[in-house]
Amino acid sequence: MAATAGLAGREQECAVLDQMLADARAGTSSVLVVQGPPGVGKSALLEYAADHADPLRVLRATGIEAESGLPFAGLHQLLRPALGLLDRLPAGQAAALRGALGLAGPAGDRFLIGVGLLSLLGEAAEPEGLLGLIDDAQWLDAESADALLFATRRLQSEGIVLLLAARDAGTRTLAAPGLPHLSLPGLPAAAAAALLADVGPRLAPAAADALIALTGGNPLALLELPRALTERQRAGRDPLPDPLPVSDRVQDAFLGDVSRLPDGAQMILLVAAAEPTADLSLVLLAAEGLGAAATLLDDAERAGLVQVAGPAIQFRHPLIRSAVYRSATYSRRRAAHLALADAVGADQPDRRAWHRAAITDGPDPELAADLEHSAGRAAQRGGHAAAAAALHRAADLTPDPAARARRLTAAADQAWQAGRFGQARAITDQAEALGPTPDTAAEITYLRGCVELHTGHAATAAAQMRAAVSAAAEHAPSRALHMLPGAMHAIGAAGDFGQMADLLAVAERLPGPGPGPDVLDMVRGLTLLHRGDLDAGYTRLKSFLVRTEQSDDPEQLASAAGAALYLGDEATAGTSGLGPRPGPGRPVPWEYCR
Repeated sequence: MAATAGLAGREQECAVLDQMLADARAGTSSVLVVQGPPGVGKSALLEYAADHADPLRVLRATGIEAESGLPFAGLHQLLRPALGLLDRLPAGQAAALRGALGLAGPAGDRFLIGVGLLSLLGEAAEPEGLLGLIDDAQWLDAESADALLFATRRLQSEGIVLLLAARDAGTRTLAAPGLPHLSLPGLPAAAAAALLADVGPRLAPAAADALIALTGGNPLALLELPRALTERQRAGRDPLPDPLPVSDRVQDAFLGDVSRLPDGAQMILLVAAAEPTADLSLVLLAAEGLGAAATLLDDAERAGLVQVAGPAIQFRHPLIRSAVYRSATYSRRRAAHLALADAVGADQPDRRAWHRAAITDGPDPELAADLEHSAGRAAQRGGHAAAAAALHRAADLTPDPAARARRLTAAADQAWQAGRFGQARAITDQAEALGPTPDTAAEITYLRGCVELHTGHAATAAAQMRAAVSAAAEHAPSRALHMLPGAMHAIGAAGDFGQMADLLAVAERLPGPGPGPDVLDMVRGLTLLHRGDLDAGYTRLKSFLVRTEQSDDPEQLASAAGAALYLGDEATAGTSGLGPRPGPGRPVPWEYCR
């Protein structure tokens, strides 16, 4: 399945192979090295060529790491079906090849071996052409690779196609001037999404998009990793972990080069995997604290596992990072995070708190408070997704159920503001199960209404948000004031003016926040309009609108835009940042929910 599935989105690459095969049938030879990370679909392209090779003869070989030190082992595997043609070669070439392949005498001159290989491939191509497929070419022994390079650079009109598939790293023996290479990246987003849709288990669209981004569109990972996710993660209710969990196949595919590094170099990679900012100086400082010298990074860089550019260290593929992190023992991961927390220092409290939280198992009220403060700073920067993650982790570390429910509700609010509606809804379910206080319960109801307004039915959202305002009016009047614009918007979108009258009755009993324009000014104007006192209502709304003209408060501006729409002043509403009055078939532009 993996091989054929890997062809999704590979139309251009398949077209290249089709042309090479057509040229071979016409008597023209060609060679191509297909390069890419493990699992990206290189083998699938080779299988495609084999399936479409008729009437060409097909020879195959697969490099094996255990045989990479055996001279001519790869060549023996490739040529074994054609050894009966050796007698057609000139005596010197035949003798050199027989010696190289262990058939008779010692290995001959390297030049004669290369010329003999070229001649034998030509004989095997008679009468209808030849397709040679070499998979995992990075594991070819050096002698086989040298002979193949010699032959491929001299192919002309024999009707031969040679395809070699190799990983990005470890292909030094296949590097030669003029040898064509095709770099195979991850699947395009549309093809990756189609692949995920064809295999189980099913993923919510947001979860699928996140998985595609975190795997770089790697087909093997897309086939394997959905099963490693939790049901909530697959449904989009929880964010995907970063680094990703990896299956045994993915881990084995991406860890081979890592396992051959010295232990210190592996520790540097683990520290880099645990630090999402790719800060090179921080990684090296933390690794030095664990006894890993910075010079050992050279080994990882030479192996093609990471790239160092200026102040950043980047893994060559995101799945290398996942495999390095997930394959490490708990004690090594813990040591890496502790070293990073020490290296960050007190001047970067957010990163320090994250690394401490990564290795904290039980309740920790102090760390939970640090994460909550970190979430506040992230939200101020517009990092609502990061704020949601910090608050969710803070809730995990909070022993008191009421405080945990409050932090979960705050996390849901940030998830909603980040556009992660499924996650927001799921977190409110977790918070409600803890038996929250009345003010938190009102907030949960309001957030559910906000999510419903964007993803479900306006009437349901209106009922939920009106109920939230009524509950908050009793337990948290100041919060009820903030909920009012959103509830009014939802009720207006639902067209339920009976609920609007009920909401206005609740709003009239709320105390104002103090001097200056506030949402109650607008509410009182709307109340007058609903009671039929049009002149007084108009005057009250117009006064509120004038007093908010110079405001820089987003909530006041949103309320002013709503007031302008009620007054029919679409131009003023537009200058307040909220487009024209919605009409039939036009989406409601208001974004009151906060």
